[in-house]
Amino acid sequence: MRAILPIAAVLAVLATGAAEAADLAGIVRDGNGAPVADAVIYAVPRNRPVPALPVQGLPPTAIDQVNSQFPFITPVRRGSAVVFRNADTYGHTVYSVSQTKVFNIPLSRDVVSAPVVFDTAGVVVVGCSIHDYMLAYILVLDTPYYAVTNATGTAILNNLPADTHDVFVWHPGMAGTATPVPLVVTDGAIANAEFRVPLKLDGLWRIDRNNPVGRHIAP
Repeated sequence: MRAILPIAAVLAVLATGAAEAADLAGIVRDGNGAPVADAVIYAVPRNRPVPALPVQGLPPTAIDQVNSQFPFITPVRRGSAVVFRNADTYGHTVYSVSQTKVFNIPLSRDVVSAPVVFDTAGVVVVGCSIHDYMLAYILVLDTPYYAVTNATGTAILNNLPADTHDVFVWHPGMAGTATPVPLVVTDGAIANAEFRVPLKLDGLWRIDRNNPVGRHIAP
């Protein structure tokens, strides 16, 4: 998948010795310079194929519902399976009407769903038809090289192969159209990247659980 929204980046690559791979340390900031949490940084090598999925696939990624909340951002590789867990004492109905993946899964308390395979790259917006304030995003990628930024806006991608990579940032609140940032990674290199990501002002990409009026899930 090519990125969806705009980024501007300053990149520096520092060689550190012989190795077969490298790490990318990235930081994402908004238009005012504040750190952006819950952004996905991912890299796509230009000249090397990405490792194939295991023949038996990867173990399913679990998305838990705890206190009527999902994990906000979950990146997965295309072809991977996800199971939804309900750790609450009451029921949920997990659903998506996104083009990337459509599903509707009722979950009683302490239930784990059957695996859902995400076989198309793209964004999946996930909600609960019982609790309108529950909102999450699954980003389905064609690369295994990704990480989600923490509260300080930082994330580390480990073991990138030596190559020229197209590096992307995705965030549900980004505005505009994204372009990749080229990054040359050499054996034994440490790559550092800073991204500036303007965020939409309407705030509809995130629901305030304490004030959900007017917030809605868009496909």
